[in-house]
Amino acid sequence: MADELNEIEKIKEQNELRRRLIGTSAHSLRSALVNIKWTIEMILAGDMGSISPEQEDYFKKLLENSAGALNLVNDLLNISHAEELQEKVEKQEIDLVLFVDKIINQFTGAAHNKKIKINFAREDMPKITTESKKIEIILINLLDNALRYTHEGTISINLKKETDFAQISVKDTGIGIPTPDQAKVFDKFFRSDNAKKKEQMGTGLGLYISKLLIEGMGGKIWFESQENKGSTFYFTLPIK
Repeated sequence: MADELNEIEKIKEQNELRRRLIGTSAHSLRSALVNIKWTIEMILAGDMGSISPEQEDYFKKLLENSAGALNLVNDLLNISHAEELQEKVEKQEIDLVLFVDKIINQFTGAAHNKKIKINFAREDMPKITTESKKIEIILINLLDNALRYTHEGTISINLKKETDFAQISVKDTGIGIPTPDQAKVFDKFFRSDNAKKKEQMGTGLGLYISKLLIEGMGGKIWFESQENKGSTFYFTLPIK
């Protein structure tokens, strides 16, 4: 029995070491990729002088590749943190309207470059005590997907209060999810064929992680989608 307990402790230590190694490496890589992406965006915006059409095409491809690599690193960070976030509950009081608005602002530059308009409709909400890091990961995953799979159009975020829950929805006018694939959307590593054609980079972990975190907080996540017309993802959070 003692040997079995020692073996379990060794496995736990190895898993913790693995998580730390992945986390440290991914954080360092993410910082470098963010700087590369910002620099390319500044060049395309003309902040460093004019560039030729040929150079512009080159930098656009480079931006797309760096953004894809950044998405992959973010997914790896999320999956490495998912189990840890399930175990460690770090709650704080937040103004949900301001919190959501702050996260949306992280995507305004990328949305502008893609000619996508972001709308945020909200109701007055009481401050809630919740695990804000989990909510941040969920919202970033949903907004990133909406932006990634929408060429031009609108992304609409809606925040409203139900009796004991806050409901947040993210609606896009993107490629949508084919009906045969909809039952597998929250499966680990799953990506539909039309998503792979639109964006080659991706791990299929974002929605899996989001479902894991939302259900761990006592909420629910679901969606409505029609191919070539867009998707709407909803999730709820307890406010009591």
